Amino acid sequence: MVRRVARLGGNVPSSGGDWSEALTLDGGRLAVAVGDLVGGGDSSATAITMLRGALVSALLAGDDVSTVLRRLDALAGRIPEAVGSTVAVAIFDPANQELRCASAGHPWPIFVPRSGPAVFLAGSLGMPLARAGEPAAPQTVPLAAGDALVLYTDGVLSGRGRSPEEADAVFLEAAAEVRNGQFSCAELSERLLAVMLPGGAPVQDDAVLLVVRAGSVEIPPFRLDVVARPEQLSTVRRALSEWMTGANIGAEDAMAVQLAVGEAMANSVEHAYRDQAPGQAVVTAALRDSGQLHVEVADHGRWQETDLVASAHRGRGLHLVRASMGDVRLDRGPGGTTVRMTYQLTSEAPAGKPVAAASWAGTDVLEVEVLTDEKPVRVRMTGELDAANAEEVRDRVQQISRGGSVPLRLDLLGVEYLDSFAVRALFELAMAARASGERLTVTVPARSPIERVLLASGLNQLATIDPA
Repeated sequence: MVRRVARLGGNVPSSGGDWSEALTLDGGRLAVAVGDLVGGGDSSATAITMLRGALVSALLAGDDVSTVLRRLDALAGRIPEAVGSTVAVAIFDPANQELRCASAGHPWPIFVPRSGPAVFLAGSLGMPLARAGEPAAPQTVPLAAGDALVLYTDGVLSGRGRSPEEADAVFLEAAAEVRNGQFSCAELSERLLAVMLPGGAPVQDDAVLLVVRAGSVEIPPFRLDVVARPEQLSTVRRALSEWMTGANIGAEDAMAVQLAVGEAMANSVEHAYRDQAPGQAVVTAALRDSGQLHVEVADHGRWQETDLVASAHRGRGLHLVRASMGDVRLDRGPGGTTVRMTYQLTSEAPAGKPVAAASWAGTDVLEVEVLTDEKPVRVRMTGELDAANAEEVRDRVQQISRGGSVPLRLDLLGVEYLDSFAVRALFELAMAARASGERLTVTVPARSPIERVLLASGLNQLATIDPA
């Protein structure tokens, strides 16, 4: 969602040469433009109408900002009143997290990121319309929720008799107040006009101000119905990963949520439909305005009381869920069992580069590499360590360690996901090493969800957890 407000200032007739346009495009995009036509009067108003019509037509046809300006340049060459006019065009694309802007002789807009200093968009200005010279070179900047763009005409800078340099500095400082979403677009426009044109001071030219801020893209809730079978666990992980990518959820948060949801699903698979045909499991997720993610995993089976009690190293499912999520509730009734989880998001994907997908390979394959030239021998794992492969990995590592008698370092830096079956396998490897007088070392990403899960499971009592 993009909020916008346009404001005309000054005390000149409305038939002047400054103009603005805002147009919604497909894919949730928004195009905005500000122009300055040399001269005024009825003929200028006609020229502006023609330029705006060509602008809208080009944008609706899917043209990029540089192509839009080329079309306007060609049209201006046929309209005497439009020769020498300036225009800046920008397209907000929240879905792809980018802003593209190009200018034909018009002052560059001010870009104000949610966190960071306000800056004039840098780049060479193209020549005014219908003037010979280099075409406008488009600029592309990353775009995140809360970022803002301030477009204007030079009439905004003409108050109080400031020099162009002084006016630019004052304008830039005033625009910086949008940082951290402190003001709405309407409030910011009022503040900018109050600073640049105080008390309705007369100006020598039209003054047009357009303020645009990128809001949060509305993310529909996630829902997936699957049969509670082991082979469906990876299906849930991939679908949830795609949804979190679209929600711009950062890598660490995405991994924490995947660990918790995967474990809750594994519990449904293992416990909900014991001694009967597998039934349905439903996974839902929704973002809240408070920055919290609410997730539920529901089934229609009945868990046994013994299923809810973690032993020394078997399962520990709910412990892993609670280690990953902030608030966890288990609701059981005649109709089934629902695990309700709430997670406070702590990070966003870098603008322009969603990382939930990059942090998730979406593969069921686990690669194992044994580095025998290192002491202790290092077993490096990459991929997903879960119910599908945990026992096989355990048996292979047992062979490498000769039943725990050879010192080992398990390198989990490349592991993107693990569940309680994987934790159980690690416990068994650690116990075998201790029985042989050795101590297993497990290397994990520092301060990662995997480190938190292993510490919460108590593995550090049997093995050395080495964050790296």
